[in-house]
Amino acid sequence: MNIRLRLTLWFTGLVALIVGIGALWGWLGVRSHVYNLAQTEIHDKQAEIQAFIDGLAREFSRQDLNFDLRRNADNLQDIFANDQTSLYANIYIQITDLDGHIIARSSNLGRHSLPVQLPDGQRHVVGEPYLQMEFEHGKDTDSILYARSTLMVNDQPQGFLQLGLSVEKSEKLVNQLLFYELMGLLLSLLASIWLGQFLAQRALEPMLQITGQVQAMAGQDLFRRLDTEQLNPDEIGLLAKTFNDLLGRIEAVFQSQRHFLADASHEFRTPLTAIRGHAQLIEKRGSDEQVRARSAATIIRESRRLSRLVDDLLLLARLESRTTLTERLDLAVLVQEVYEDLEPLQPSLRLDAALEPLILLGHEDSLRRVLINLLDNAFHAVKGAEREEVTLSCWRNGNDAEIMIEDSGMGIAPEHLPRLFERFYRVEHDRSRDTGGSGIGLALVYEIVRLHRGQVEVESELGKGTRFKLRFPLQTNTTVQLGTKSF
Repeated sequence: MNIRLRLTLWFTGLVALIVGIGALWGWLGVRSHVYNLAQTEIHDKQAEIQAFIDGLAREFSRQDLNFDLRRNADNLQDIFANDQTSLYANIYIQITDLDGHIIARSSNLGRHSLPVQLPDGQRHVVGEPYLQMEFEHGKDTDSILYARSTLMVNDQPQGFLQLGLSVEKSEKLVNQLLFYELMGLLLSLLASIWLGQFLAQRALEPMLQITGQVQAMAGQDLFRRLDTEQLNPDEIGLLAKTFNDLLGRIEAVFQSQRHFLADASHEFRTPLTAIRGHAQLIEKRGSDEQVRARSAATIIRESRRLSRLVDDLLLLARLESRTTLTERLDLAVLVQEVYEDLEPLQPSLRLDAALEPLILLGHEDSLRRVLINLLDNAFHAVKGAEREEVTLSCWRNGNDAEIMIEDSGMGIAPEHLPRLFERFYRVEHDRSRDTGGSGIGLALVYEIVRLHRGQVEVESELGKGTRFKLRFPLQTNTTVQLGTKSF
């Protein structure tokens, strides 16, 4: 079932529910109002007849006579037979004594009579003195609202009054209203189906356009952006924009991976070519001791470089798993230890470290590698410079620990800074691989710092040197549940 059909069915069901509830509510309201009017009419007629009998009883009392329903049955019959009941032509009136014998009845009953007792199996609902029933008089059947009450004479019960109000016309009116309500519901359903199809088509038209554009991309330009100029800034427009952003990120990753494969292939080709070349040289001139020694040294050197490159790539792959760390360490102590390890070999190194503890969550060996990589780059940068000086600083800045490595080398051109942390990227003056680097040292630095929820920034000016600044969040008193990571 496609979305258009589902939307149409949901819309039709909602319209049917709303219209159906409204129609049912209106029909029940009209029906209730009609029967309330009928009950009021019966109640008024009961009060009228009781008032008439009370008047006769008072008249008899003035003449020192007792009024009795049975003895004055002829008078009552004459009264119900005259024109006084013409205003109630749709009301059947019948009076019986306490034993159930009929005393008088209205002329519209003819020879028929209302039930003195309720029919078998029918009872009045508690608190409700009215009962709807079918009344047969002759060949005709009339639907009436039946009520029975006690007639009082001088505060003494002397008989019963049975009233039947014809509700035949009212029922026809209510049934006719129900028919029209059902027809209206049917027409509403048909209209809602047509309108639902139209609205669903209009609502899904931008989605169909997007689908067509995506299908057109198959086998062609996979990164072609969707045309969003004619889309409204609604949910579908936002979806298209998000899709374009996703395509942009995927394209960037794809281009990065393509450059990475090209650079990795180039990096692997150099040592492999050297190893193969010297192996062939040994095969041809292996009898020459000098050639054999020189080629063996080259093969060992290039093999080590290749091994370091593989190790760095494996470490990058583990870093990209983005697992957090739980090892508590003092960054100030780590900086001091790195300085003490390198200072005897690098006289140009200076230290400016904080005396207070700088506790954070991390992995000591990984952070040590970050510092050594950056310091090693700094030592190569100042080699041969007029002033060979590398400064390692560490201090607290609010809730962060900051490390800065600054050198006095020749600096880096501004166009290289945005790509400095890409894998295998080298600035032009450092394209030589004679130093033995793998070309992904700064990429490792970036990934390790990111893993420690830190930031790395680089500033450089040609002829004045380069400055790397690292920032790490310090551990607070709040206990955080984190995973573990090993390298």
